[in-house]
Amino acid sequence: MLRQDYNPYSFFESNTSFNYGIIILNYSLDSLRNLLKKNIWEKAHIRACADGGSNILKIYSDEINENFLPDYISGDF
Repeated sequence: MLRQDYNPYSFFESNTSFNYGIIILNYSLDSLRNLLKKNIWEKAHIRACADGGSNILKIYSDEINENFLPDYISGDF
């Protein structure tokens, strides 16, 4: 059987231009620390938070003293 490995994070690391969006959900702060980098956030065409994700993003923003302002927020009211 032929094995195929996928690394969905690899396109963030390439120099190629991609159109992508980011949706932050209410999941662990540790996951956000590992995945979200300022350059990934800035290059995204759409940045959104849903279902409590804005709370996690705010904590993370304060923690690293950066401003991550989403374009859209849904379900956090």
